[in-house]
Amino acid sequence: MVSLRRHARAWAVFAALGLAVGLGGAGPTERHPQSADGQQQPAPDAKKSQTVSQRAAVAVTGAHPLRETITAKKAPDYTERREQERDGRSEADLHAQRALVGLTIIQVFVGAFGLWLIWGTLKATRDAVREANDATKIASKALAITEIASDRQLRAYIGISDIKAAPSDGVIMVKVLIKNYGQTPAYDVHAYAGGWFGPFPSRGGHIKGGPPAKQVSGIPMAPTGTEELYCEIDPGGDAASVWAGHSGIYAYGYITYMDAFGKEREFRFSYRGTESTVMERGELRACVEGNSST
Repeated sequence: MVSLRRHARAWAVFAALGLAVGLGGAGPTERHPQSADGQQQPAPDAKKSQTVSQRAAVAVTGAHPLRETITAKKAPDYTERREQERDGRSEADLHAQRALVGLTIIQVFVGAFGLWLIWGTLKATRDAVREANDATKIASKALAITEIASDRQLRAYIGISDIKAAPSDGVIMVKVLIKNYGQTPAYDVHAYAGGWFGPFPSRGGHIKGGPPAKQVSGIPMAPTGTEELYCEIDPGGDAASVWAGHSGIYAYGYITYMDAFGKEREFRFSYRGTESTVMERGELRACVEGNSST
C-alpha cells in the first residue's frame, strides 16, 4: 500500500514538472506554416533575415547562391546539348556528303548512259545515211540503166537496108537504101555517099577514094522511113580486071542525125564488090573496116 502511494506521488511530481516546462516554452513564438506536401516552411521573419543575409553575402563576395546553383545545374546540360548538336550536325554533314557522293556516282552513270545513247543514235544515223546513200546510188544506177535501156530501145537507128550495084553505060551505079529502124523519129538527117574503083582485096578502100558527096540534107525520118542514096563508079578501061577478080568497087559514106532524146548520132558504112557479086548478082558486102554506129 505504501509503495502505491509513493508511485502516485512520483507521477504527480513528473506531471507537474512537465506542465511547467510546457507552459514556460510556449512564449511569443510563431507557428511555421506548412506547404502543400505537409512540410514546414520558415517563418516570414526567418525568410526576411535569410534574404538579408543572402544579399549581404552577394554584396560582399559578388556571388549569388541561387545563380551559382542554376549555373551549376544548367552548365552541364548546355555543354552536353552543344556537344549533341555538334555531333548531330557532323552526322548530318556526313550523311549529306555520302548522299552527294551517291548522287555524283548516279550522275556519272546517267551521263555515261546518255553518251552511249547519243553514240548509238549517231551510229544509227550514220548507218541510215549510208544506207540512204547506197539506196540513192542504186536508184541512180537503176535510173541510168533504165535511161540507157529506154534510149537504146526507143531511139532512132539509121542503117543500110539494101545496097545494089549494076553496070550502066560503062559505069557501075550503086544504090544505097537507108532506113530508120528505131521506134522514134530521127531529125536533121544528112547523108553522104561516094564510090571508088581499086585493087581487090583492099582494106580501107573508102579512105583511098575521094570525099563522099552530100545527097540528103536536114530531113526528118520517121520510124521505118527510108531514103535512097546513089553513087557512080567509073572503072575506066579496067572493067576486065573486075571480071578477072583483080579489082573491085567500093561504096562508102556516112549519115548524121539527131534522135528524139536530143543526142547526135552518126552512122558510117563501107561496102565492096567483085566479079562474083557485082557482075553476077549486083551485091556488095560490108568491108572489114569503115563501118560504125553511135
